[in-house]
Amino acid sequence: MLTHAGMMPGCIYRIRQQGKLTFVDGFFQNSVYYEGRQPVIRVGFVELRSGFFYRHNFSFEELHFRAELAGRLAGLTLKTVHGGVYYLVEDLTPGRS
Repeated sequence: MLTHAGMMPGCIYRIRQQGKLTFVDGFFQNSVYYEGRQPVIRVGFVELRSGFFYRHNFSFEELHFRAELAGRLAGLTLKTVHGGVYYLVEDLTPGRS
């Protein structure tokens, strides 16, 4: 069963920018976007119509920053409002999902 954004529940999806070989520092899981190393911080989410919202200038002290539309998901492709294209790739590393 897929979530509303095309992701499988419980799976971790890493993000790679179009034309790049490396992944960005962050991942999606259950339609939520996390950044950072340990501990990871929830800084974005995908809403029901596949809009991706991101909390800019997020800090540990302020957990209720206003989220702004950052892009749209179509399947496992994220197109940002600034024209960037990113691919969500399921992380198949054992023990990660």
